[in-house]
Amino acid sequence: MTRAAAMAHTPGPWTVEQPTWTVEQPTAHDAAFRVVDEQDVIVALCYQQPYDTWSAGDNANLIAAAPELLAAHAWLRVNLAEMAAVVKNLIS
Repeated sequence: MTRAAAMAHTPGPWTVEQPTWTVEQPTAHDAAFRVVDEQDVIVALCYQQPYDTWSAGDNANLIAAAPELLAAHAWLRVNLAEMAAVVKNLIS
């Protein structure tokens, strides 16, 4: 698998919604939150069980931030070496 293929994902932005499910959607009726893309396609479902000590909403927000985090990582990977060289020249 090429690096480009490994990095392929549903384009952002992704948003978090609290869905209202119908009986026709039994596999997702108990999801507390869903993460959707711009076309309202479900990217992820986040569940909250009564004894969970974590927040399904926090998980959904983290998942929704993934495209922006990936873009920031790619920018840093490209620009960090150049930024380090500039700093090194400034302190030398």
